[in-house]
Amino acid sequence: WGNLGNVLKSQGKMDEAEQAYRNALYFRSNMADMLYNLGLLLQESNKFSEALHYYKLAIGSRPTLASAYLNTGIILMNQGRLDEAKRTFLTCADIPDENLKDPHAHKSSVTSCLYNLGKLLHEQGHQEEAISMFKEAIHKMPRQFAPQSLYNMMGECYCCCRIMKSYHKWFKILNVPHICR
Repeated sequence: WGNLGNVLKSQGKMDEAEQAYRNALYFRSNMADMLYNLGLLLQESNKFSEALHYYKLAIGSRPTLASAYLNTGIILMNQGRLDEAKRTFLTCADIPDENLKDPHAHKSSVTSCLYNLGKLLHEQGHQEEAISMFKEAIHKMPRQFAPQSLYNMMGECYCCCRIMKSYHKWFKILNVPHICR
């Protein structure tokens, strides 16, 4: 059922894919990947409360599933539940990176959690904390991760702090003109 759900989803048959995922979970309710896939499909269908439910079940089934933490944090952040989002992103960042099913996806999700936490802190005016999160994201970032948004936010934070030497460094890496205001 799970593979059928993936195929149906790739064909744009969302209702049928959702039913296939639910059928798979009927037979084995603790399959973390299936719980996550259903959560993702529900999130893409703007069914955020239900998506959160399935992400939390996925995390309960596999506490190292960083992508479930990432999507949970993003939904919470978009719902204005900022303290919960922060805790979720921090929990994700602290997941050990050994004995994982997919180490590359894990590292990308952890980096994205740190990026989103840094962005949230930046938006709340906590520039030094945000810079710290962005530095940790850069440290944990896998090779295949596209770093442009991360570097941009790092530069923005330095701009807000008026640390011009560091500000110029990050925008020079990006090779884009930018004016600190």
